[in-house]
Amino acid sequence: MARTILQMAKNGHYEQEEEFSQSNGKDTFPSLPNYQPKITVAGVNEFHSKWDKEVSCPPSCDLRRTADLIRDKYMDSSLLGMQNLVFLSNSNTTNYETALRVANLVLEDYANGIDCDLGLSSLIKSFICADFCEENNILEDSFQEWYFSKMHYYALTVLANAMHTLSTFDGGLVSLHRIVSTERWLEEKNGLLSVLIYELNATAEKPHNAYQAMRCINVLFQVPAPEVHMKAMEWGASSAIWTARNIGQSCHSLLAHESELAMENSFSALKPGWRAIECAS
Repeated sequence: MARTILQMAKNGHYEQEEEFSQSNGKDTFPSLPNYQPKITVAGVNEFHSKWDKEVSCPPSCDLRRTADLIRDKYMDSSLLGMQNLVFLSNSNTTNYETALRVANLVLEDYANGIDCDLGLSSLIKSFICADFCEENNILEDSFQEWYFSKMHYYALTVLANAMHTLSTFDGGLVSLHRIVSTERWLEEKNGLLSVLIYELNATAEKPHNAYQAMRCINVLFQVPAPEVHMKAMEWGASSAIWTARNIGQSCHSLLAHESELAMENSFSALKPGWRAIECAS
């Protein structure tokens, strides 16, 4: 059988001495000829050219691809895009310059005129406010519900990363003052501040979401914006932080720690305001 197959492979031109040899009374088939791939200089240059284009892709190119993925009609592509944005917005997982550019684009669609057309700010806000604002949006598909839940969490993470990165930049707290004083943050129903406080009140159901929201609130109370701080307290931020801290102490150490910092920062931020009110009265 083996002889027939080999003969057919060689189109009948088969030499008996190459077929097999006798070794210790056993048939031993000849080894197959060594295959040497044809490697040309042009092929090598083409490979390295494609590799260099992928590796040297500038942050602007990567951000545009990420934004396109997030807007993709397929859920898995959209999730991958949002996960990549989480990576790009974290100064611990990417370089600081890239994280700062993403922070500016996420918080106000501004990065010295670069990539401002990506619309990351409105995109992130839409996923953060989706579950909170659309009361009549009932998801019948469990997978679709899981998808929006994940996108909501990733969007909160991106917002927290962006606020933290910008707060560490020289003059960043001043920029944050301008950002959080806008209607985008202070609108009572669709504003980001109300959503963050809502997440803190829902800590028992979604402690991971609450942790990312607490990171945002923590930075917020470091911003010199007393009018925003008073609005947060008016909407129940103080009790929400307290509740989140108590739950965090029993099941989420990171949330508990972030809550402690938020309580300290809120006290420091509101102290001058209360003194001003007492003096005026």
